Amino acid sequence: MERWDSLQKILLALTQLTLIGSIDFPKSFPLDLMHVLFDHVMPQLLSMWEGNFKAAMITREKNGKSKEDYVISAADWQTINTEVLKSNATTPAQLSRKVGSITARGYWNADTYAHFLIFLRPIVLKGILPECHEPTEPTDLTVLSPT
Repeated sequence: MERWDSLQKILLALTQLTLIGSIDFPKSFPLDLMHVLFDHVMPQLLSMWEGNFKAAMITREKNGKSKEDYVISAADWQTINTEVLKSNATTPAQLSRKVGSITARGYWNADTYAHFLIFLRPIVLKGILPECHEPTEPTDLTVLSPT
């Protein structure tokens, strides 16, 4: 038990970097795209498109938008999933690992979400989302930049 107590003190202790006055946690460290966008925003966006993201429902009630503006039907999800799985046959291994089923996103990592966002989304969502949500080019990520 004594060993656990000492280990717990080490794990819960503040880093020595807190002693440097010029470092302001967390403002002194840049946000990284992998964790902010691919590990957090993309899963929430896909949940919103499924109609499962509660914050989107609250926003929808406030701004009067219809749920149909952004929720993708079950039949369309099946089509998207088929296209995503078919894409594995033509995706070079050097580019990305194979993308698993979109219904089993618990196994997706930041690399998978990035591959979906950049390469697959513009193709598999073409004609499914309203035009205002579709980029004009596969690499057009202007929807991510602040306006």
